[in-house]
Amino acid sequence: MKVDRAFYAAVGAFIKAAEALDAQWMFIGAVPLAAWGQARASTDADFVVSLDLLGAWDLDARMAKAGFAKVAGPAQIPQSALIVSNYVFERAQVPFKVDVFLSTTEWDRLVLSRRVKVRFGKRDYWLATAEDLLLYKLMAWRKRDVEDAASIVERSGDSLDWDYVREWAMRLHVDQVLAQLLRDMGREK
Repeated sequence: MKVDRAFYAAVGAFIKAAEALDAQWMFIGAVPLAAWGQARASTDADFVVSLDLLGAWDLDARMAKAGFAKVAGPAQIPQSALIVSNYVFERAQVPFKVDVFLSTTEWDRLVLSRRVKVRFGKRDYWLATAEDLLLYKLMAWRKRDVEDAASIVERSGDSLDWDYVREWAMRLHVDQVLAQLLRDMGREK
């Protein structure tokens, strides 16, 4: 399948670019959702990388060398502290979108320190933990993110570190969003 090949080519190129900068990285979005929630199709790959705004320029240069065209960013996502740059990998049969979130806050750095290695296919990848992916989904809070957050709670809920989730939901100002999700699911914690 062309999209699968484009995914693996784009992901491999991103990882090489990040590692050439000695940057830690991890997947967020649909890839770790397959591990912690309900798997779903996606047409992009989402990463967090251990670079701040100053490192974004070095990342842009490495991404360009790796075959990515810059689409936008770094830009702050409205009503969140998330800073993202958007790229398209053009060296595959099908162009493939990659969103890279920069580490600009204490929480971003903590999340990278908590990442876990999971094997998909023949390779190990770094993923956000279930708790951290849930918090990312609460911050984004689009319709798809609500569904994703609910699937994480449904599949991983009993094993989640709820003290951590509640503490960081409060610190990230998404505690009311978390409370609403749990009420809607009938799972007040």
